[in-house]
Amino acid sequence: MAQRKKILIFESKGLLIASILSLLAERADYEVFSGAFTAPDPLLQFNGYTPDVLIIEKSQLMENVSKVQELFERFPRLRLFVLGLDDNKLIIFEKQIVHVEQFSDFLEIL
Repeated sequence: MAQRKKILIFESKGLLIASILSLLAERADYEVFSGAFTAPDPLLQFNGYTPDVLIIEKSQLMENVSKVQELFERFPRLRLFVLGLDDNKLIIFEKQIVHVEQFSDFLEIL
């Protein structure tokens, strides 16, 4: 069996993130870990966990830029997926914009 991709999802109040977390957690090919920026030291939550992908809402990113930057320093190969809830766009590393219409589209680029 191939190594499972490790995905880190920062929780938010939005239903989209909760839905993605729920859908990915059911898949055997992904190891999904969720955390919260509201923790006293958010980076301590990931001690020993080396994520391949970070999924976060755009508003969470804007509020926590320095913490996300620290994650990139700790995990230089980390891929960042930013969900724009207002325009149905998925931004990957802030350079590639993908229009996602179905969950299968999301899985294909993941």
